[in-house]
Amino acid sequence: MFSHLHLLVFLLTVVYSHCQGDSCDRCCQGIPGTPGSPGHNGLNGSPGLPGSKGEPGLQGPSGTPGVGLPGKAGPQGPPGIGGQANQKSAFSVARTTELVANENIIITFDTVLSNIGNDFNKDTGKFTCEVSGAYVFMFTFRKDANGGPLYVNLMHNDEIAVSVWDDDSAHDMVSNSAIVNLQQGDEV
Repeated sequence: MFSHLHLLVFLLTVVYSHCQGDSCDRCCQGIPGTPGSPGHNGLNGSPGLPGSKGEPGLQGPSGTPGVGLPGKAGPQGPPGIGGQANQKSAFSVARTTELVANENIIITFDTVLSNIGNDFNKDTGKFTCEVSGAYVFMFTFRKDANGGPLYVNLMHNDEIAVSVWDDDSAHDMVSNSAIVNLQQGDEV
């Protein structure tokens, strides 16, 4: 019995030496009780640090148009170059009579189908450019079987722009066309 008592005293000493003070969270607690009911919400804490920038949102719908009167007209702009924007030039001519020539001649035309801008002179057979720009010239000639060779030049200011040639003895049609850049006063 003495040895049993000695062990009990030793245990009390160890427990006593470990628990000093009024509370001990390791060995001096009783059996846990039932959980209590939730407490009241606490006070708000201090504001936190700002967060990082978020992604851009979707574009919103367009707003309604403003209300008001139109503003005053601005000042007049400078005049255009040459003032020729609305001027037009075109012609279509024909020769209804036979032409026989053994040398270089200017071909004239006796029928004017159209002459917009009046830049073609049927008496001289020449077109005089009034509006600078690119012009398209197309021509067709008929050659009789017994007429000999045919050689026709489209001239631009005394220079050959394009030509047609036919030395066949048969009845033929010859055609050609050209786009010619003309300046005001040029002749074709």
